[in-house]
Amino acid sequence: MSTEPRSRDRLAEESGRRAFPVRGVVALVALAGLALAVSTVLTYRTASRVVEDRLQREALTRARTLAASLSALGARDARALQTLVATQQDRDLAYMAVLEGDGLVLAHSNPELVGRRQVDERVRRASQTHMPITELVLLGTGEEVYELTLPLRLPDAAATHLRFLRVALHTSAARWVLREAEVHALIVGLLLLLVGVLAAYELLTLRRYVALQAAHARRERLAVLGEMAAVLAHEIRNPLAALKGLAQYLHERQGGEAGSAEVTEAMVREARRLEQLAADLLEYARPRPIQRGEVKLEALLDELVARFQPEAQAVGVLIHREGARDLPPIPGDAERLRQVFTNLMVNALQAMPRGGVLAVQVLRAGRPGTVVVTIKDRGEGISPDDLSQIFSPFFTRRPRGTGLGLAIARQIVEQHGGTITVQSVPGQGTRFAVTLPAQEEAGV
Repeated sequence: MSTEPRSRDRLAEESGRRAFPVRGVVALVALAGLALAVSTVLTYRTASRVVEDRLQREALTRARTLAASLSALGARDARALQTLVATQQDRDLAYMAVLEGDGLVLAHSNPELVGRRQVDERVRRASQTHMPITELVLLGTGEEVYELTLPLRLPDAAATHLRFLRVALHTSAARWVLREAEVHALIVGLLLLLVGVLAAYELLTLRRYVALQAAHARRERLAVLGEMAAVLAHEIRNPLAALKGLAQYLHERQGGEAGSAEVTEAMVREARRLEQLAADLLEYARPRPIQRGEVKLEALLDELVARFQPEAQAVGVLIHREGARDLPPIPGDAERLRQVFTNLMVNALQAMPRGGVLAVQVLRAGRPGTVVVTIKDRGEGISPDDLSQIFSPFFTRRPRGTGLGLAIARQIVEQHGGTITVQSVPGQGTRFAVTLPAQEEAGV
């Protein structure tokens, strides 16, 4: 029974147990935060209305009280009118004024403004609607006051004319409700920011946890597969060698018998394939230690390009050898690195059965002390679903592949302290990049 599904199930179960409560808590926190934010906005709006209603009620009360006194006094005695307005003083009152419809100031808390004429839009609107007009007004001093303009009929010597009583209140005392709402909104905003940061941190922690669990499960799975592969390879190598030898013996004995020769030749061929599979299994399960020496990548790649030229020409593939020629040597195992680049070039040629271009390039990497080898084909490309699995052991889309070539290649590259990456676009081609530390940084 395969251990891979079991490992995946265990990983999914463990990740699920961890992810469910965390995601549930994050969702609850998000909902609570949204509810709190909505509540804060509504509270602030309510506080704004409360402040406005309070100022309006106070201004109307003052205006109607004074209007009754002004109506009784009339506009006949300008001095008495000014005295009545000027005596209206308290902490919340900014100023009072009585104005004509054309903006002439009949009385004002500031006597210096009496007799002046000013263009006043609020007076015009009150004159048209015969209704009180309220508005927040910013004074020249920078203070904001709540101003009410009330239509008022004051009798004088000739007739009763429409005049306007203006009451302006300081807003600072009434705005304490709004200030409390603003402080509350600030506190809520800071709390939401803190909760958001904590939630983001927890989600990142969860992602790291799941990634670590996946990596651990992968290592466990590969270890089990490696042990199984090693046992299997060890057990079949000796019988396989005997079968291959017997098939070769029969093939030599049969001589020119065409039918029998084809059968024994197929037996030998398949035995060799199984022998290579067993060797790959052992190579992956029990990788050999690196025999370090100085490796000149330029010479190694030139050798491989020359080796693959006949095969490439046979299928119409043109090999381009590009890159620098003065690179520092690589401290590594030439034979194992040859195995890596051989695998990549074989894969590239197999991806272009109807011809194309294979570009082999070596140059200095962006990081100091590293070199990068790229092998790029213009073949069929790799689908996004397969791209994330191509380095997994036993993964292959080819009918006769073992799925171990790229897994072993990555293993060898990582033994050298390097990395191997892949980019591919279906229908356009694939690019492998092998980055390795150079002699000048390795200290070997």
